[in-house]
Amino acid sequence: MGRGTKVAQAGNLELPTIAMAFGIAQVRAMVLVVVAVLAMTAISAPLAETAEPPTRDHVDRLCRSVRGAVLLDAETGQPLYTHLPRAAQPPASTVKLMLLLLAAEEFKSGRRDPDDPVVISRRADDTGGQQLYLAEGDVRTLDELALYVAVHSANDAAVALAEGLFGSYERSVTMMNARAKDLGLTETRFRTPHGLPASWGQQGDRASAMDLAVLGCEAVRHQRLMEWCATERTPVNDRDLIIVNANEMLGKIEGVDGLKTGFTQRARWCLIATAKRDGRRLVCSILGAPSSDERFRLARALLDYGFGRFEKLPVLDVGDIVATRSVMDAEDSEEIRIASGAGLFIWSEIDHPADPAVTLALTEDLVAPIRVGQEIGNLFVHVDGWCLGRVPAISIDEAKPAGGLRRWIEQLAGRGRRPSSASKM
Repeated sequence: MGRGTKVAQAGNLELPTIAMAFGIAQVRAMVLVVVAVLAMTAISAPLAETAEPPTRDHVDRLCRSVRGAVLLDAETGQPLYTHLPRAAQPPASTVKLMLLLLAAEEFKSGRRDPDDPVVISRRADDTGGQQLYLAEGDVRTLDELALYVAVHSANDAAVALAEGLFGSYERSVTMMNARAKDLGLTETRFRTPHGLPASWGQQGDRASAMDLAVLGCEAVRHQRLMEWCATERTPVNDRDLIIVNANEMLGKIEGVDGLKTGFTQRARWCLIATAKRDGRRLVCSILGAPSSDERFRLARALLDYGFGRFEKLPVLDVGDIVATRSVMDAEDSEEIRIASGAGLFIWSEIDHPADPAVTLALTEDLVAPIRVGQEIGNLFVHVDGWCLGRVPAISIDEAKPAGGLRRWIEQLAGRGRRPSSASKM
């Protein structure tokens, strides 16, 4: 009765009065319900719903305690928010997202089959940290191992998956770094497939918040990977065990369906998260949060900020004339009009409208003949130093070649030199 009384009092219940009215058995059932409700409230408190999307100032305050944070629009790659985006930090188990990406790509290409068996090696068996205690000689499929990596962040499963995909631990790390280079992850250096701290005197994995967010944008393109990462809980085959995803945002925050958590004492609490709402997907990354609750609170704020505080801003429409340029050896006209060959929009913060700049970069010097609709370069859109998009630049005029006499006269007049091929509009 003492313990029940304390719980009841915590919930503002008068236990003796209720007992007289309903009886002890009914009261015990009510107390259990109250305890469950209080527990669920405590768990979900950091992720509680907010009436209005957070402002940039609010996100700034939350970011003061972390080592890096980035929010990207997944479709365009546009940065919507950055805090120390290029600072290389230990990323803990978020490195496993690259391993999962490689697994998904191997399956999609047909180079490997999800049901291919993997014999657990001594190296995988000996791997420490978070694990499933896979024993040397056990046999698992590649798909099983990928699921255990995504849900449980099992380090032994990560090593087994890496060896199963590429034949060895070392080759898997080589492949991870090669893929990072392909994606332009300039501050990333993988040294393990799992993200555990390096041994004394050795260098460990490094990545920036920007690199991890870009990795996340690539990962969300793969349905199988997303299925792994969106799994909230799953049984472990041939064991009486159910593993639960460490991503507490799954099932609690609107649209969240991935991606990967991470923690070590040195890296602190890390996260790559994604959500899709009304057909639009965002990806955020957080490095070095001081607590698990703070990383999830910041991730929630970043996603709500991105979905709630931005609107589409058309920058270019198809056929928009952006410049005129001189053409060498033209018959009738020395200039052509240059237009956008495609439309382009950016996301602009409602409270802080963007001021995009359009830059023309010609592929080569303009020399007749030039056809109507001919692609002659690219138009780049920049905001605050970030390149947010590129579309082809086309000619909307025809430039026929001049006769031999006219070309000779132009050469004598010194018209062979050209202005710079790149200029702002």
